[in-house]
Amino acid sequence: MLFLSCFEFGISSAFVYALYEPLAHEQTKQIAALINLFRYIYHRICVLSAVIGLAFMFGISIFHYDTELISHWQGAYLLILANYLLFFS
Repeated sequence: MLFLSCFEFGISSAFVYALYEPLAHEQTKQIAALINLFRYIYHRICVLSAVIGLAFMFGISIFHYDTELISHWQGAYLLILANYLLFFS
């Protein structure tokens, strides 16, 4: 699941840096604009992570032949993926 964390690319550090000056000078309009931009970017990251995560799950099931084991693995993987995606939403 760590490969999905690569989509974040350190954006949170850039957000903190971008918010520093508006917060120091109490520029509420600029703070609101930056927060909306960050929300938009994180929602896009969430959608991209969901698509790639689900594609990975179905890709693994194509190459795996033990259907009893894979059904349990898919359920666990979906729970982990849902937990990860809730972080971004």
